[in-house]
Amino acid sequence: MVNAWLLAALLSADAGQWLAWEGIARAPDSQQVLYSEQHWLHLVNGQPLQRVVLYRCPSGAAFARKHVDYRPSRIAPAFTLEDARSGYREGLAYDADGSTWVFYRESANTATERATLDAATLVADAGFDEFIRLHWEQLLAGVPQVFAFAVPARGSSYRFSLRQVDRSQDGNPMVSFRLTLAGVLKWFAPVIEVSYHRQTRQLARFRGLANLRDERGEQMQAWIDFPDPATASSAQAAAQASVSVLGGCAGVVLSSSGQRPPPDTQNRSTAQ
Repeated sequence: MVNAWLLAALLSADAGQWLAWEGIARAPDSQQVLYSEQHWLHLVNGQPLQRVVLYRCPSGAAFARKHVDYRPSRIAPAFTLEDARSGYREGLAYDADGSTWVFYRESANTATERATLDAATLVADAGFDEFIRLHWEQLLAGVPQVFAFAVPARGSSYRFSLRQVDRSQDGNPMVSFRLTLAGVLKWFAPVIEVSYHRQTRQLARFRGLANLRDERGEQMQAWIDFPDPATASSAQAAAQASVSVLGGCAGVVLSSSGQRPPPDTQNRSTAQ
């Protein structure tokens, strides 16, 4: 379902700047193309206001979509991800009093579960990208950053540690950061590594658990490359992406090895 405020904002957002870019996700072992993701980002005075992401099958058909609203928080934005293949849905929302909660639905045939989270130290979804930019200088100085990352499918958040990889290559036009679970869990969980263009601070590569599920309902391991810089776009293009019909990937099984964080059932409730 398209958020009414977001669609109205997309159609009326003439102020600021719209940027668009594309990522290609491949299976780590075979390098088979799994899907592509198209991003539209609305900036006002250089700050993110909203984002639309459209996920496409290798054939080009759209199968999933994400809306991101940065108004409540730059690093823990409200968002909704929906996948038409199974009816999977997850996201983060804010109540009028500022309280934060995540929601998750495994398929179109299951109930939606929700859980409250502490937003004071929270990072969520695309807010991770903004968190890196906000702490860029500290990270390049070798200072690890620890934060709580929202995991809607677990109704909880987990403490992660982020640090720069191989600081000896300061002359490299790319700079990489590694994300691991904090504490003893880091020995049992997969590592996520992201690389940015040093000059523009734009994401160039992602290696690790993607936010989409495979046919087993597990998070997919993917290598996602963003080969081209962001280009100017429009509110109309983003609005069109917001209402594009979603379907399945006919004849294609999106599959890769995946893992999920350990279960946490605290503060969870069920909503229809």
